Amino acid sequence: SSAASDVYKRQPKKMVIIGVDSERQICYGSVLVNTKMSPKSAYSESFLATQYLLLQTNYPDFLKYDSYVDCGMLFSIPLKKLMEGEYFGTLTSQDLQGIFEVLKTTETLTNKEKKRFGIL
Repeated sequence: SSAASDVYKRQPKKMVIIGVDSERQICYGSVLVNTKMSPKSAYSESFLATQYLLLQTNYPDFLKYDSYVDCGMLFSIPLKKLMEGEYFGTLTSQDLQGIFEVLKTTETLTNKEKKRFGIL
């Protein structure tokens, strides 16, 4: 397992779900990275291009600080496991649109997957 996935396993993170594959009972999402962005990156242009900022003022119920959604690292999680987690709420349509704009350019998803999730 990669170092990045180890970091994500260590502590519970908030996830932004971008799509569900009901056939395979898997959902796809990206991790909500809190204010401290990933230290392993010297913040290259390509890394920064995959970060989407959520303002705490828009989500006072579940964000303590302005936080970043890391759209550069999408992963899948079994639906069953997701249902064991805590539900925090829904993003504004503006933020969802912004995240999807970032996801359009990500190389993490194939065009077929992007179409399936309505990104393209």
